[in-house]
Amino acid sequence: MPTVQEFEKWYSATQAGEEIGVSRQAVHKMLHNKRLRYANTAIGALIDPVSVHEVKARRSSRSRGARGPSEQ
Repeated sequence: MPTVQEFEKWYSATQAGEEIGVSRQAVHKMLHNKRLRYANTAIGALIDPVSVHEVKARRSSRSRGARGPSEQ
């Protein structure tokens, strides 16, 4: 379990969405689908920054690898 000091670096759903580039609702869907690690607290879900950066990296590598018909 993370320490209090570590939890201070964790994201809210809104902050995670801003970092990843998706809506708060999309973040909640990722939480439900276990694509993001989180801890339930008295103030709501706090999302592990490592998992946020992992999802962000996967999304950016996927978008860079995608080519449209005109680019082939």
